Parts: sequence; C-alpha cells; structure tokens
Amino acid sequence: MNRENYAFARRLGIRITTESNAAGPEFDQFLNEGLVRSDVTFNHCQGWPDRVWQRVKEAGATVNVCPRSDAQYGLGEGVFAFQKALDHGLRPGFSIDNEVSYGTDMFSEMRVAFNVQRAMAQYRRANGDAKAPAPVSVRTILECATAGGATCAGLIDAAAGGTLLLTAVEEMPASTQDRFIETLAQLQSIRDPSVAVRLMAGTTVSLRDRIADGAFSESLFYRLNIIHVLKDVPTPSNAAREQRLAIVP
Repeated sequence: MNRENYAFARRLGIRITTESNAAGPEFDQFLNEGLVRSDVTFNHCQGWPDRVWQRVKEAGATVNVCPRSDAQYGLGEGVFAFQKALDHGLRPGFSIDNEVSYGTDMFSEMRVAFNVQRAMAQYRRANGDAKAPAPVSVRTILECATAGGATCAGLIDAAAGGTLLLTAVEEMPASTQDRFIETLAQLQSIRDPSVAVRLMAGTTVSLRDRIADGAFSESLFYRLNIIHVLKDVPTPSNAAREQRLAIVP
C-alpha cells in the first residue's frame, strides 16, 4: 500500500487494486486517513481480523477472493477468504489471480469455491460447531462470479444508467448460450435499485432462422427479444449519412 500510487491513480480517475494477505499497521493508517474508499479493491484478503473486514465494508471498498491460487501457492493461511467475506455480509468477486500457471477458467474457480466452502461448513457442523455456516448456494456462487466481479472492476458503477451492448449473438456457442441464460436469470433476480443497466443485443442474421436450424436457443431469444430497435432496416452508407448531415440546418 503506497500513498503516492493511490494518489496517482485517483488523479487519473482509475480504480485501485491492492494485493493483501495480511493487514499490517499501514492498513489501519490508510483506513484512518480515509484512503480506503469505494474505488479500492483488495485481492486475497487473508489474515484480516474481524475489525478490518468491518471497516473495509463500511468504507465501501470491494474484495476479491482467490479459490485456487491461495492453496496452490501456499499463500497466507492457504484457504481463500470466501467464508470470511460472507460472514461479514460481503459478496466478493472471484479472482483467477494467475493466468500464467493455469487456465483462465472462471467455472473452475466457481466449482472450487462451491465445493471447498460446503466441505468446510459440513466439517464444522459434523464436529459440533454451533456457529457453522450454512452451505453456500449455487446462486451465491453465480452472483460472486458475475455481479461481484463486475462490481470489483467498477463495471456496475460505470454502466449504471447506461447500456451494455452484446454483439454478434448468433456466434455464441450452444453451451455458452445455456450459461448466459442462467447468468441473466441470476442478475435479474438481484433487487438492487442502484444497478439499472440496459442490455442491447445485436445480430446480422435472422435469429428465428437460427432457432429453426437448432443453432440458437429459443429461450435466450425471448429473453433478449423484448424491444425491437431495428428490424430489417438496411444500415445507410457513410456517403448517405454525410448527405443527410449536410442538409441538417
């Protein structure tokens, strides 16, 4: 944690991501000076005492946890801080952390997070821990992998009140279409009035024809096909656009 780097990032208007496997004295100093804000994301977050978790939450900062890398590299306690985040009412993002050592497969991170949390919760319950956490749900895992990660990246704030454009949907593989339907359902179930984002999908072919051919999901089509912005309207050429602009008074 470096004050000059934090100040430089804020002058540029970019978010700050800080690796954190412990919370040393400088952590409290940054908190006391108001340097930890909503534009800061902490990665790993192992070894934090409860007071740090609470203060980070109160500051509006976000956290990533790393299901695979903490164990693989023996970082900190060796167990990712997912449960700690949940215990303090936070929905963390999932960080792949090191794309060089293993593939950038978010579904692997999700499976590891799901299985490890449920195994540890059951272990504590079976050994008489009256405060054993509830087993995590698939919905929570999906929220962390999607909305949680988007929040950590600043995408929710950036997109709020705006439009997210999904182009060339006809090229989406069938397996991705199924996962996208599930993700849309989960995101639509989040009742957060601060998250108001329009989704616009674009295609250059007839999706109804693709459905008839079995190449596109009818379920996904009806989720996306709410309002027609353009239908069978040819895109004007640049020359036509220039002519129309020329006659505008």
